[in-house]
Amino acid sequence: MYFERINDKILRNGQYLLLSYSGAKNPLQAMFTGFRVVKHNVTTLYYNFATQVPNFLPMAPYGTSPGPTNSPYYIDNFSFSLQQVKNVTDMFKITNTGDAYQVFYGISPSYLRVVNKIQQQFVSVLEQNIYPSPSFVEMGIDGFQSPLNNPSEKTEFIVFVNLTYNVTLMNTATIPIMPAFNFVINRMTLEPLDQEELKKAILAGFPIRSLGAVDSSIMISGDNYPGLITLSYKEIYGG
Repeated sequence: MYFERINDKILRNGQYLLLSYSGAKNPLQAMFTGFRVVKHNVTTLYYNFATQVPNFLPMAPYGTSPGPTNSPYYIDNFSFSLQQVKNVTDMFKITNTGDAYQVFYGISPSYLRVVNKIQQQFVSVLEQNIYPSPSFVEMGIDGFQSPLNNPSEKTEFIVFVNLTYNVTLMNTATIPIMPAFNFVINRMTLEPLDQEELKKAILAGFPIRSLGAVDSSIMISGDNYPGLITLSYKEIYGG
């Protein structure tokens, strides 16, 4: 697997992970929090639906009804179970206090389109309720943009303790397909930034990520990250 498209994006020891959430439709209600990476370890995982998902059949061609030899062409809220590892029904479930994953993925075949979800809410949603559906599959990232062995930074998502992560899958081709993913998983131990560090990091222009759509109300629990500090837009920028 090639890492050149994501190598500079992988978070390493001492680097910051900054987040914004809640109320971005009104910037004065936006909240910010942040972490320092204390330690990290990068691994890869090849996920083949044919071997990891019990009785999974190739996804039907776009716009057709699945027959006895196919799965639907549109699959919502898919959770990555591991058939070959006992009792793992969701490989992105984290319970260890202070841990998190930074994830990138390559997609196969190229016609497969993927949209990330957190707490079964689409990460990317436009105004006027424009979101992926069985009749509208043009949103998301496909294998042309993020090939199986050369994942794109556009696929990045951060997994936090006790939040549910899944995807919507869409076959945009007129032939059946069997999905596969190559995951690059950066397992991290995080230390929350204190109030002054958080403010300085944001004002210095470090990248700020979001947990979902810009007005997402999904929150990270301080119970899972002891010492977690959140600051409002006003507390950082004034006004």
